[in-house]
Amino acid sequence: MKRNILIAGVAGIVLLGGAVGAGAFDDRAENTAPAAKKTENAISMEKAEEIAVKEAGGTVEKVEYDKDDSREIYEVELRSDNGNDDTDVKIHAVTGEVISIDRDDDDDDDDDNKSNVQNTEVKLSKDEVIAIAVKETPGKVVEFEFDRDDLVYELEVKTDKSEVDYEIDANTGKILEKDTDDDQD
Repeated sequence: MKRNILIAGVAGIVLLGGAVGAGAFDDRAENTAPAAKKTENAISMEKAEEIAVKEAGGTVEKVEYDKDDSREIYEVELRSDNGNDDTDVKIHAVTGEVISIDRDDDDDDDDDNKSNVQNTEVKLSKDEVIAIAVKETPGKVVEFEFDRDDLVYELEVKTDKSEVDYEIDANTGKILEKDTDDDQD
């Protein structure tokens, strides 16, 4: 009788130990799974621009990195060479695959005003403006836009601790506005 109780007790301890061990294994798997899901962008913002221009043509007006439906994407806004059409191209940020191309005709705009704006030249290139912003706030540029009406570049630089929005004069390189949003996570 004592032997049966001893065997049952040892079996219970073995089963309990196995269950605890299995539970610990499962917890470890859960804790590593989210990290495994985090991916680094396989393509750069510049590569996304190159893909968009190759697919749809035109000049890059805006680039934005976003996570959409658990996919990492770049949204690239292009202006046609004649200035009459806007095209939005969504590109998978990991594979470089074109997800969608959406063309929008701007027939409702004033053509005289558009030709004047398009002929306005700026002194600083996109790369020069990005260098100014990243020098001020080291990080990754996740959004970029050229505002033709105000002749300013609008950028968002993301760091480990914050997101910094910049508005930079397209001719002088002067930082007109800097707004920092600290991550509270």
